[in-house]
Amino acid sequence: MKKYLVRLTPLEPYFFGNEKCFSFNDGNPRGQMSNRYYIKSERTPLQTTLLGAMRYLFIKKKKSDFNYNDAEYKELEKNIGSESFKIASDTEQDFGVIKNLSPLFLMKGESILIPTPLDHIKGEKKYTPFGDYKEINTADGIKLYTDQFVVKNGISDSYTDIDTKDIFECDELFSSVTRVGINKNPNNKTFFKKDYIALKDGYCFAFCIELADEADVTAVEHYVYLGQGKSLFNVSFEQTDLNITERIRPLIGENVVYCFGDTLAESSIYKSTCFSVVDFRDYRAYETLQGGRVKKDTVLYKLIKAGSVFIIAGRETSVDIRSTNLSGIIECCNNKNCRNIGFNKVITKNEEE
Repeated sequence: MKKYLVRLTPLEPYFFGNEKCFSFNDGNPRGQMSNRYYIKSERTPLQTTLLGAMRYLFIKKKKSDFNYNDAEYKELEKNIGSESFKIASDTEQDFGVIKNLSPLFLMKGESILIPTPLDHIKGEKKYTPFGDYKEINTADGIKLYTDQFVVKNGISDSYTDIDTKDIFECDELFSSVTRVGINKNPNNKTFFKKDYIALKDGYCFAFCIELADEADVTAVEHYVYLGQGKSLFNVSFEQTDLNITERIRPLIGENVVYCFGDTLAESSIYKSTCFSVVDFRDYRAYETLQGGRVKKDTVLYKLIKAGSVFIIAGRETSVDIRSTNLSGIIECCNNKNCRNIGFNKVITKNEEE
């Protein structure tokens, strides 16, 4: 296999909507109003968006009507697989020449920025994790807490340079671009606003991808349209030996499990932790069917958001429970299909995940 660093640079503001959508009252006789007149884009694409972009680029013969004959479909299946990503699939999926994606990160030049671990003391200019954990007895056994988490301050919403540990607040990296539109229903003209997102100059999205030896990156296009507004992104491939996990490890504390990627985990994961700082992100699957039709999944998943952390033991705990806690967390995140496309990537100080 060959490994590449992919840089994905937005050339205009973009909109990744996820569960956000507009819904207008079109003369409902019951008078029910369901307007969402203001919505805001997610800052970053989901891993499924990255996979979809890569699958599109490696289609050798693109047809807008998806009208492929049998021979063409077999070639398509060989290059990118036969089906969309299915988060709940019981069998390991195959995406042709695309073998593995890393979680998404940001780059500026050669600097790498990752979602700041959420155990960061908000306000500090360099990554500074909570410390001074204290034991408390609960119905689920010994847990930990720390006075360094201040509820009114909330949790960090930033990125960290993995080499310098410098903190970059999101408003230093992203900006909003508001676009106003109008619902064209003649009986109920309604204004609405959409906040698109733009990356600040010099920054790009990035991820690592492992491809089969027969994959030819010189033949793929350098541009792709992504998001609800079909925004234009530049795509570049650079062969690399970058091991992003090993670059991140020095940042992680001895007793911390860091979610590098958004993670689908069983709810029992919290029983294996002493302390956790967790945020969530919605995910609903969209499956592309033959003919280009799109099917929306009825299930809404709550993913543990990248940057979330689990503490598996404190420095001064009376019982060494690290090994059992770590194995429990790993088991709860054990979804090979998710890991293959950059979900469910957790990192610890040592090579145990």
